[in-house]
Amino acid sequence: MTFRFRKLYADVVSDDGTVTIVYLTWLELWGARFASAGVERYGPDGGRAVQHARQQAWEFNPDSVGEGWGVHLELPTGDLELRYQSALSSWRPNGDLPDPAMEWRVLIPRATVVGRSSGQEFRGTGYCDWVELRRPPRLLGMRRLRWGHVHLPSETVVFTALEFASGRTWSRVGRWQGRELQPQGGAVELGEGHEPIRVLHDGPGLDRARFPAAATRFVARALTGPLHERRWLARPAGSAWAVHERVSFGNGGQA
Repeated sequence: MTFRFRKLYADVVSDDGTVTIVYLTWLELWGARFASAGVERYGPDGGRAVQHARQQAWEFNPDSVGEGWGVHLELPTGDLELRYQSALSSWRPNGDLPDPAMEWRVLIPRATVVGRSSGQEFRGTGYCDWVELRRPPRLLGMRRLRWGHVHLPSETVVFTALEFASGRTWSRVGRWQGRELQPQGGAVELGEGHEPIRVLHDGPGLDRARFPAAATRFVARALTGPLHERRWLARPAGSAWAVHERVSFGNGGQA
């Protein structure tokens, strides 16, 4: 089976605590090509809104993101535009890949973001990463993913940790003090003990909001298997924002 999946994830936490997340995805499956774009917005009041944008162009080079990057999406409720001005250079973790068919790298660890939604301007702090899979997620044997990033006044931390059904683990941490990337150490987790916390999403990762069409939802579930996601926003320090996510796959994904 010919399979290739690429995903650009970009988020911005606005000054008022609104979280805006953009997904751009490209899928090659059995010779067919599909591209999609979506936006999820989590308001300070706890609301969640998921919208789907017009299809993106097929060609995209993640290396083109660089220090400045922008995205313009046409949504049912009006256009969304985000402009990222990176404060830190991109980061490709050293050492072995988590799997030969999987790549994860951070395109923008931290950025100043100016956005415009339905004519209203907003500002915040952003992050952007890239995932590429050359085998369906169901076949990679993943059990759990823990991932997060935190933006402190003078420090940025990004981490990811994977657990596989075989018992093998893989984790990487990027820590910047000012603009300097520090030597990589062990795993760090932005735990739920940090206060205050707002749960952004706690439920199936392949729900009707993200995949409204039954056929698309069926294909996504066939390729990925059961998937449960818990995502939250925390403030580990008064002037810091942390976005953290825990994803369970397989039978654990039905929790």
